[in-house]
Amino acid sequence: MKALESEEYQRQRAMLDEEWRIAERLDDLTPERKTRKEYEYAKLEARHALGWDEGDIVAGLIYRWLTVRNPYHIDLAVMYCHQHGLLPPPVLWRYVGEVATKRFNGDAPTGTPEKITREQIKTNALLLMANLICHGDTDEKAASKAAAHYAELYPSMKPYKASTLLKEYPKRWRKPYERSPFHPDELKKAADALGMEVDLSNLPTPPATMEEAHFQNWREQGFIPDEWREQWRQLRKQLPEADPDLTGERR
Repeated sequence: MKALESEEYQRQRAMLDEEWRIAERLDDLTPERKTRKEYEYAKLEARHALGWDEGDIVAGLIYRWLTVRNPYHIDLAVMYCHQHGLLPPPVLWRYVGEVATKRFNGDAPTGTPEKITREQIKTNALLLMANLICHGDTDEKAASKAAAHYAELYPSMKPYKASTLLKEYPKRWRKPYERSPFHPDELKKAADALGMEVDLSNLPTPPATMEEAHFQNWREQGFIPDEWREQWRQLRKQLPEADPDLTGERR
């Protein structure tokens, strides 16, 4: 894939390599952080190969496979690419091979597609909310539009009501991150423990939540094409809000 040969991808990949080399030198790779490392590499590749939002969706499904071990998450990632006319990135094919091998050998973890489908609808609806909020909608309007949009996309599935999405959004998108070993405060602690004097004053403070990180990327000039921003502004105006039966009750 040409996108994975670009200078920008190689630059970001080198930065990620260096971050994890530091973590390994500090012996700070817990099992959870090893999974996070695998996810970060998958996300970087998927974003460059597929586009920002599409890459996040595919990487999110890979992360679910890594943590939940339901093989249908990988099936859904492939199906998502097929439905949207996307060529699956190499990182996805590696997990396809892993799942296929486990199934052939009869040791694939159990799982069902129905639960994943509904879970993915919610994930995508919350991502739609995040983009609408970033481009000017209130939480309430974004939840209403997301409920209406996904009810129309999946008419055979029980829809998520706007009130449900409104409650789920802060749990997923505004939940504080577990502090990374690369946070300036954590690096300072590690340096102190090793008896090193380092100046970390120029290091930026990383985003505290998934929403903050997402918004920061949207607003950074040159990071996302301007035409994408304009497309989302137009989409925000065009998407209808939910009918009363999809609004639900706020508690």
